[in-house]
Amino acid sequence: MVKAIEEFRSENYDNRKISSIDQQIDTLVFHYTGMKSFNDALGRLCDPTSKVSSHFLIDEGGKIYRLMEDKYRAWHAGRSYWRGEEDINSFSLGIELVNPGHDFFYSEFPDSQINSLIELCNELIGKYNISEKKVVGHSDIAPGRKKDPGELFPWRQLASYGIGIWPDEDIPFSPNNSFWKNIALIGYIQPGQNLSDGKGISPNIKPSDIVIGFQRHFMPNHITGIVDEETLKMSSKVAKCFCS
Repeated sequence: MVKAIEEFRSENYDNRKISSIDQQIDTLVFHYTGMKSFNDALGRLCDPTSKVSSHFLIDEGGKIYRLMEDKYRAWHAGRSYWRGEEDINSFSLGIELVNPGHDFFYSEFPDSQINSLIELCNELIGKYNISEKKVVGHSDIAPGRKKDPGELFPWRQLASYGIGIWPDEDIPFSPNNSFWKNIALIGYIQPGQNLSDGKGISPNIKPSDIVIGFQRHFMPNHITGIVDEETLKMSSKVAKCFCS
């Protein structure tokens, strides 16, 4: 069991649209709170008028708050898509990390916070048998609409603990597929792709938004929105990991 979890109730949830909780939770989604303080974030996640929530909140010091039981459907993903799933809220656990985000002087995530995240994820991955292919950020599942957890999030470090995927340096580049084919294999939504209701993730999503979503995760020092040679090569390497 993860130590030092404090229960703090949010009522912002409904029932998952699945039949079996233990069989169907298959995704972890990471967020930053994007607010000025922990108290602001906790208040919003527990405010019934906000219509947002998550299962867990981790403060800068590494303290973990459980805001609801895993069996409930938290409201954290919104309109989103990943590897064929649309109602990500029904299949996922949402984890918020206290961080001011891009609107309030975005900053690096403290070691104490990331260490607690690693501990929590290891427990959840073991409990629900979550694939490393289903560990994502909000900007992966809702590119253009969301930026979090952002380019300062330590994806490579987490992957070294079996949390998510990061390609090895020695994976050879395969020029056979286009960038868009590669990221489809990874799980990203495609340009012009609508959800089952006939609408996109957001009204104004552009192809460059999807490129940036990929780059935030896998190329945090190269966020251009342009499919250049470097981006194509990285997409090829990541796709090979997701297809193995």
